[in-house]
Amino acid sequence: LSFVRYFTSTLFPEREKKHVKIRKIVSKNARENKKEKRVDVIINGFAEFMASTTRESHLVLVGAGMTDALRELTTELKLTDRVHFVGMVSDTAPWMSAIDTLILASDSEAFPLVGLEAMASGVVFLAQPVGGIPEYVEHGENGFLANMGTSKQLAVLWLKISNMALDERMRIQANARRTAVEYFRPEVNLSRFLETLDAPVAGDFLRGKESNDGKSGKTTTQAARMD
Repeated sequence: LSFVRYFTSTLFPEREKKHVKIRKIVSKNARENKKEKRVDVIINGFAEFMASTTRESHLVLVGAGMTDALRELTTELKLTDRVHFVGMVSDTAPWMSAIDTLILASDSEAFPLVGLEAMASGVVFLAQPVGGIPEYVEHGENGFLANMGTSKQLAVLWLKISNMALDERMRIQANARRTAVEYFRPEVNLSRFLETLDAPVAGDFLRGKESNDGKSGKTTTQAARMD
C-alpha cells in the first residue's frame, strides 16, 4: 500500500502528510471489468474532465480484469501518468481515506456496498441510479445519482463535483456518513434481510426492540452483519 501514501484529500487536513505532493485524486472501484462496469467511459470521461480543469487530478482504478485495451486507451489519451491500474486489494480502507470522489458508472448493480463504504469514509459518491443504489443515495443530499450515458455527461458531473463549495461538500459528506452508519447498524441490516425473506413481523419486532432499548438506555450487544 505504499502507493496510497502519495495521495491525500485536499478537503481533510487531518489526512495530510508532509511528503505528499499530489493533492487530488478521483477513484473508480471496479471489482471486475465486465462490460456493464463501463471503465472505458470513466477513462474517457476523466480525459474530458482533465481538459476542463487545472486541478492536479488522478484516476485510480482498483479491481480485477483491467484489460490491455483499457491500458491502450489510456496511452492513446496520453494519460499514463494520471491513470493508475492498481488491481485487486484486500483492504479498501486506505484507498477510501485517500480519495475525494468515487465513481460507479455501471449499467447494472445489485446492492454495491462499495458506495456505503465510500460514504462512511466521507468520500463523495457518484453513481448511476441502478439496482439498490437509489435506496441509500439521495441525489444532492448525501451523494449524486445521474445517468452517465456518455463520457461527456460524466465529465460535466465530475467537474460540477470538483468545483463544489467547501461548505456544500462538507454538508453532503456529513449526510453520507449518517446514511452509512444507519445502513451498517446490525438491527437495521437484519430487519431488512428478514423483510426480504417475507418476514416483516420479525423485522418490525427488531425495530421495536431497538426503539425500546434506546428509551431505556440499554445497548444491544449481539450483532449480525448481512452483506
